[in-house]
Amino acid sequence: MASNFEDFLEATQAVASPSDLGALFQASVVDEGYQNIVFAHLPHKTEVCIIAKEFPSGYTEQYFGNKFNLIDPILQQTIIAKQPFLWDTIAHNRPLTQCQRAFFDDCKDMGVHSGLTMPFHNPDGSTHIVSVSLRDGPKPDPRRVPFIYALAAQTWIRHSALLSSELECEERKIQLTGRERECLSWAKDGKTNWEISQIISVAERTVEFHIGNAMRKLDASNRITAIVIAIQEGIIGL
Repeated sequence: MASNFEDFLEATQAVASPSDLGALFQASVVDEGYQNIVFAHLPHKTEVCIIAKEFPSGYTEQYFGNKFNLIDPILQQTIIAKQPFLWDTIAHNRPLTQCQRAFFDDCKDMGVHSGLTMPFHNPDGSTHIVSVSLRDGPKPDPRRVPFIYALAAQTWIRHSALLSSELECEERKIQLTGRERECLSWAKDGKTNWEISQIISVAERTVEFHIGNAMRKLDASNRITAIVIAIQEGIIGL
């Protein structure tokens, strides 16, 4: 998908959702020879919230059904690792329990092995993890690890930006009262304050109060601007 990092960087700027971002990353690492991917958030050491994944059929169900997240040495290493690491280095250089060795064997039997994991630690103490692994075929060129790490880092950075944008949208979501929406809706239809007061059976100064409040909440300098913003935000209909 992306023959160089610049292409991938440009492509990530065009995606509008975390799921599309995960699909883009997946397509790029497939080109590098990896068939499996997982992009996940670890709020705590053994809690795994999957954002995007591609695994053999039934693997995810078996992983969580057998509570492998409680013994997975890859997850344990992810919490403390500062750099990308190959699964083989964990399997061969770290003391493992019998259950952990059986876990690696089960994963290999299901077509998940020879992986590369890249951790990204967040200011809140949680961790994002990006892992790629094989089902079959020759192992990818290890000299390409820095490139894959760069792809993963950009995926994490762009994912964080998308979440921040969504949060900002939620935070700036404007709440108008029923009366404020009603008055703006009638104003949209060209009614004056006096006409609106007659329609909804309140004093004219009450209409002025509601429209003034709506303008303040919408950060609008006049009622026309307030109406346009309210329509854009979906607060009132066309």
